[in-house]
Amino acid sequence: MLDCIGCINLTKLPKNLFLNCPSLIRLDFSGCINLIKLPKNLGITCPNLIMLNCSGCTNLTKLPKNLPSSLIALYCSYCTGLTKLPKNLGTMCPNLTDFFCVGCSKLTKFPKNLPLSLEKFYCSDCASLIKLPKNLSPNLKLLYCSDCTSLTKLPRNLPSSLTALICHNYTSLTKLPKNINITHPNLQIIYNKN
Repeated sequence: MLDCIGCINLTKLPKNLFLNCPSLIRLDFSGCINLIKLPKNLGITCPNLIMLNCSGCTNLTKLPKNLPSSLIALYCSYCTGLTKLPKNLGTMCPNLTDFFCVGCSKLTKFPKNLPLSLEKFYCSDCASLIKLPKNLSPNLKLLYCSDCTSLTKLPRNLPSSLTALICHNYTSLTKLPKNINITHPNLQIIYNKN
């Protein structure tokens, strides 16, 4: 594990830092507020990485296009400079189960295809987010999209695996998907428009 939590003066990483790290499984840069980019080839240099945390890296504008396929958990919450995610996130990270993208205020959309393995998707407090992907993971159990003030609707076809939908303070939401109570009998809906 490499833990660089709260290294506020860290702006970039040495090119050869991850030259060959097959045993590295956890990488934590949370709170590195001046970090402007992550290594380009994490997918090649860290092939067994299961957790990447760059939460609170407020100067980070994008994630690497090459992330490890072994990744299970991705945390990029409160990356307030983040404007886009890799288009190929769904195919690049086929084992991703937990995706936390909370408070990314400049992010307007997610890739069309998120990983099919995704079980927990947190995208609350993304004020500029205008839509969620139409096709969410068939294994998704939790969707947390509260305080997304620019979102007006949820995807029409929510996965039947969904057991928890949390969308309070969703001020632009006008209605829930049709027949949601019939198509999702195990779903606990928490919807509170303030």
